[in-house]
Amino acid sequence: MTATGELTAGRRFELQRTLGVGAFGTVYLAEMESAGGFRRRVALKLLNPTWDATSDASTRLRDEARILGRLQHRHIVRVDDLLRLDGRWAVVMEYLEGVDLECVVAPPPDSPAPAPSPRMALEVVTGVAAALRAASDTPGADGRPLSVVHRDIKPSNIRVTAAGELKVLDFGVARAEFAGREAKTERVRYGSIGYMAPERLLGGPETSAGDLYALGVVLIELLTRTGYGRTELGPDAQAAQVARAVAEAQAAAGPAVANLLGRMLAYEPDERPSAAEVEREARALAGARTDEIDLGSWCAESVPALMKATPEDASVRGRVLAESEVAGQAIVNSATMVLPDVDPPEPRGGTTSLALEFTGIGQNADQPASPPS
Repeated sequence: MTATGELTAGRRFELQRTLGVGAFGTVYLAEMESAGGFRRRVALKLLNPTWDATSDASTRLRDEARILGRLQHRHIVRVDDLLRLDGRWAVVMEYLEGVDLECVVAPPPDSPAPAPSPRMALEVVTGVAAALRAASDTPGADGRPLSVVHRDIKPSNIRVTAAGELKVLDFGVARAEFAGREAKTERVRYGSIGYMAPERLLGGPETSAGDLYALGVVLIELLTRTGYGRTELGPDAQAAQVARAVAEAQAAAGPAVANLLGRMLAYEPDERPSAAEVEREARALAGARTDEIDLGSWCAESVPALMKATPEDASVRGRVLAESEVAGQAIVNSATMVLPDVDPPEPRGGTTSLALEFTGIGQNADQPASPPS
């Protein structure tokens, strides 16, 4: 604040539309303007007002920004800054003009996009596996690997652009080992029920093998455009479920792809291939399918049409969040914007991110977590 009592100008974020709504935060497309007049479009992830500054969601948002600040990979969304707006934490990320793969797996009525080819599905798996490998292997400040486990791999967290770019989004519930980490995960499981591996549903170890299982579910859903459903907990029932998926994959893409899928969906974590192995094998399988449409060509044809067909939520258009320093706190310019202090609508579909308390198998499995007391 200046001697005359005026606020020191900071960055301004003019909201354009809502990009996504989660249990903890909402992501907006915003036009960011610096004090010097530099403008560009960004994705602004703002913590929902029901989660206060001391909540687990708040610490996870800050951890997400710190994790992504370390991860520099062409298949991982880039984070530019972590700041406070209206007393809430916000993350400034690169804006990716495109669509997520949920609209490919579950296309809207009269979708203008053709079904994905097996080659395209394998290229998606290649890119996501490369991102998971990089997230696990990237060193932290102390030189040790971050060992990031994403824990919420699903079609709606994989975004593609018309230029054929593929990015993994939303590391908000990721687990990592790094200095300065705030969130501590004990008896809580975060993620989406339909993509959880058996050991995660049963409260077992959180490892990268769980992400590879989820990626296997994404693969079969891309091949069949049908939801896989919640994983069966019993080994025999789960084996029968996987056998059905493998048969569907073989019919759609042949025995080699079906073999890869079966190993990714193995009941025991140590029987699944690593991210590096999946990346290498999926790339080779995709490269052999030269007669099918590739990811880049599919995106160039389909993404612009899908974007036009997707209804826009522009209810926040024109509202402005202003960053100003007052006693070390960023504030909102209430003359230009007041965000309602209510929970946002539930995300579409049945695969919202959940927090599961393992006081009993499946307890709270169908409800989003409440803010911690």
